[in-house]
Amino acid sequence: KEFTTSIKNVMAERRFNEFQFKDHIASFEEGTGRIEDLLLPAYRAVLQAGELENTPEQQAALAAFVAFQFVRTKAHRDRWKRVEDGLRSRIGSIGGRLEDIDGFGDSTENAHKKHHLLGIKKYVSEFAPIIALKSFMLIRAPKGHFFYLGDNPVALHNSRDFGPNGNIGLAVSGIEIYLPLSSELVLCALCPTLVGDMRTEFEDSRRARQEEIVANLVNGKLIVADSIRIRDQIATLEHD
Repeated sequence: KEFTTSIKNVMAERRFNEFQFKDHIASFEEGTGRIEDLLLPAYRAVLQAGELENTPEQQAALAAFVAFQFVRTKAHRDRWKRVEDGLRSRIGSIGGRLEDIDGFGDSTENAHKKHHLLGIKKYVSEFAPIIALKSFMLIRAPKGHFFYLGDNPVALHNSRDFGPNGNIGLAVSGIEIYLPLSSELVLCALCPTLVGDMRTEFEDSRRARQEEIVANLVNGKLIVADSIRIRDQIATLEHD
């Protein structure tokens, strides 16, 4: 069967913020709405200004916003289910059952939803301070190009290889965190060591270029007007 519908109906899951509690339905829709209302001013201020203030207050608010978007998704809910499946497989390989462990609850979709929704406040409280320690910046899409938002808005990347221990984690060295704010702006929260490396590379490149200019002037391969033009280009890069 084929039909046409709104993208809002396709890119959403009904009753995502609800779970069954005995004979009642517990809904977190109002609670998540209140959290959004608290965090929206920081988000809107960045969109309106098109740049970051880089104040501790703004960074703390944006860190909480990123943390909330990170933990509210189905991907985060499913992450804990994968951990549970891994434990069940491991314990089963030695002849045991995860269900026999004291304190282990029901392994149902409703149980996973309940665990996830009840833990959102805890996760945001734990993750926001970690994210706040990153170096924040904005990336603007080139003219004619746009960013697309998926069902898991927060993307993590790490170019550093830590072998079997993995390299994806909010507190892992070299982590890069990206959250599209609009079709044109992406908020980046980068590990401070990455920013330090980029600054070092830029300074080394600038120093090498300046030395090359001086050598060319001394050897008569460059006129003064050319050196001034190149100097101004370097200064523009520093400002950007």
